[in-house]
Amino acid sequence: MHSLHHNAQALRLELKDWARGVIELGVVDDWIEDAEDTLPDQAPVDVNIWVDSVDYQIQGRRSYGKKSDKWSFKLNAPGRRYMIFRSGLGKVIKIFGGYSPKIRDYMWIEERADWINESLEGATVIGDNDWRVGMAHLDPELVTVHAPHSEPRGRRRDDADMAVLTDAQQRYNAQVQRKRARIENYFATSRSKFETLQQAWAEDEDQLDALVWYAAAVMNRMKDLRNQ
Repeated sequence: MHSLHHNAQALRLELKDWARGVIELGVVDDWIEDAEDTLPDQAPVDVNIWVDSVDYQIQGRRSYGKKSDKWSFKLNAPGRRYMIFRSGLGKVIKIFGGYSPKIRDYMWIEERADWINESLEGATVIGDNDWRVGMAHLDPELVTVHAPHSEPRGRRRDDADMAVLTDAQQRYNAQVQRKRARIENYFATSRSKFETLQQAWAEDEDQLDALVWYAAAVMNRMKDLRNQ
């Protein structure tokens, strides 16, 4: 049994290496071509990269409290976070992680700003609210970011004196939501295809990293086969 477990772990790491060859970032011409069927002329226009983070649960609910760097408030449990970039075909083109769920997306963007500016030059990226905060660290001449405006924190709906989103901001948020929905929910699909990702991970974290890479590569291959 020990030998079988060891072999399974070794195989996962080898499959991660295979996945690195399958998952390709590409360049701006690739991103634009892959987004042709996502209604690029509809606002927000010319989006060609979709990005979001996902947390996968790890075991240790009794060992890691909410102050732990492993605690995910998304899951209300310990977890490990990954930043996933996808093309207009819904294919994963870049994975970062895993890392602590305590690192908010806007913090990650600040840390990786140089990579984003250099590697995603010419891209139009769409993300969640944290990307609106994080975009302050990016060069708008190199990378365009679309992200929803956040509702003012602590505002009661009946409090007329509190700042609220303008009509234009609300329309923009609705447009962003529709555009983000143009690409299937990768995270729900990945969990449905790989049931292990639905459960709290019990092995080493590098093994979870390998599975996340492998799962993304397999799903990319599945999309390629469907599009043939």
